[in-house]
Amino acid sequence: IELISKDLTELYDEYSSQGMLAVYIWGSILTPDFNPELSDIDTIAIVDDRINFQSEGQIQKQLAFKHPEIKKLGFRLLYKSEFDTGTTRGALGIVGNPALLLLDLPTWHWVCGTNFTQKDFVLPVPTYTEAIKLRYENTKERWLEIDLIKPEEVQYFLKQILRIVHLRQLQREGLPYTLFSYSSVKEKGENQSEENIVDISLKIKEMKWNFEEFRKYRELFRKYISDLKPN
Repeated sequence: IELISKDLTELYDEYSSQGMLAVYIWGSILTPDFNPELSDIDTIAIVDDRINFQSEGQIQKQLAFKHPEIKKLGFRLLYKSEFDTGTTRGALGIVGNPALLLLDLPTWHWVCGTNFTQKDFVLPVPTYTEAIKLRYENTKERWLEIDLIKPEEVQYFLKQILRIVHLRQLQREGLPYTLFSYSSVKEKGENQSEENIVDISLKIKEMKWNFEEFRKYRELFRKYISDLKPN
């Protein structure tokens, strides 16, 4: 984290005059899940509308050039306007949903620039019920067509399922929001069905997201998603 923070600070110094407002490290590197040999390192910048989205790819290349030893050093732009309006502009906002990212913001590791809080933005922070519904809506169409899931998509969709479990756990136990990790959801299902989903998902993860193993449980996953439908 210290090594990457140094490089991110240099990038901030280069791009702050162009509209870069803050830089963070986020994701698995901040959790017990992180594996230095296998895990990606994810970084993110909050920017204003002056920065062209094409800068994202340029910065990714700069970071990759500095650290060829890292399997994947990711970098994403998130526009402040996305946190203010909920309207997506960049790829991260489309995939991650601005409201869900705002809920997650306090768990990010601030590196440089403005150390934003949730109150600095217009968009309201979603409740757990709202966040569960948003994650369900983001996932349901593909999961209800589970036979169309491709091998490279297994990791993404299982992670979305477990993120929903994570939110349900926090809601059920009345706990403040915490960073998602695979270890945080282990053996904490609300009922036997949910515990089975967690156990199977973690088993498939340990098998490096094995597609054939995933296929064995398609109907179980399909039923779980169908039963999850929020009011």
